[in-house]
This record gives sequence, structure tokens and C-alpha cells, in this order.
Amino acid sequence: MYIIIGIGRCGTSWVAEYLHKNGVSMGKKFAKPNASNINGFYEDIEFKNFNQDYLEDKITTKQLTEGLKKLKNERKEPWGIKDPRICHLLPIYLALFNPVFIRCNRPHKDIIKSMIKWYGWNYEYSKGLVDFREKQIDKHTKGYEVINIDILKDRLGVILDGRLSTN
Repeated sequence: MYIIIGIGRCGTSWVAEYLHKNGVSMGKKFAKPNASNINGFYEDIEFKNFNQDYLEDKITTKQLTEGLKKLKNERKEPWGIKDPRICHLLPIYLALFNPVFIRCNRPHKDIIKSMIKWYGWNYEYSKGLVDFREKQIDKHTKGYEVINIDILKDRLGVILDGRLSTN
């Protein structure tokens, strides 16, 4: 099981698309492409909705974990998920799954500029979110296998081919 992790606007959709096209089930129904991500997000709508509902206090932790387990059982192996909100939910996800993390990295200044441009957020909010998510990723991925991707430098095929279990 793979969790594509990143703080948002850092290449996670690109990596999720690559995985999905190379034998890793990233979901059945994805968020639609838009101007900020013309190739699509490759975020499973059901996982994304559970995460969003939990973060907006619309469902309980028990409802979230039951929903995540159900979705996992509907997936074919190998499978993965991608949603920047997972940074806020890592303790819950790690209680349910034993993932390999694929961590997407991009210079923070570029992520912040992208958040301001595409989401209309101000600098302070964007920087605060970047800092928070980065701390959560650093804190909760210790002890797990982490494949690091620098979206400005790395070629996905070179890094991931041979490291993915797709049988």
C-alpha cells in the first residue's frame, strides 16, 4: 500500500498519475481536472470525501476508520492513495495501514506561490499550512519506508521503476 504524501502543490498528482498508469490502483473515480491541474488529481473521490468530512467535523473518528477500512477492502492490490489532507490524518491512517510513503518535494516558496495563485489564499495562511504539513510528515513518517521525489530534479521512472510492487 502506497501513500503519496506531500504538502500540496508539490507534484503528488503527477506521481499518482504515474502510479495509476503503471499498475497501482489509485481509485475508481477521481476528482476532475481543472485549470490548476490539467491532467487531473488522481485523488480517489471516496477517500477524499471521508478525509474532508472528518476534518470538517461531519463524521466521527469511528466513522472515518470504518469508511477507510471498507474502501481498502474494495481495492485490488497493489493500491495507493493521495490527498494532501492526509498530512492532517496520519495517526489515523497509520493505525489502519502499513504504507510505503512516496514523498513529493518542491521548494516551499514555489508551493506558497502556487497556493496563492490557484486557491486565492494569502501568504500567511499558505506558509502556515506548508509549515504545519511539513512538520506532520516529518513527525509521522519516521520508521517507515519513504521514497523521496524532488519534482524539479527527479525522473519518476528512474526512481520508482523496480521499487514498486505491482504483482
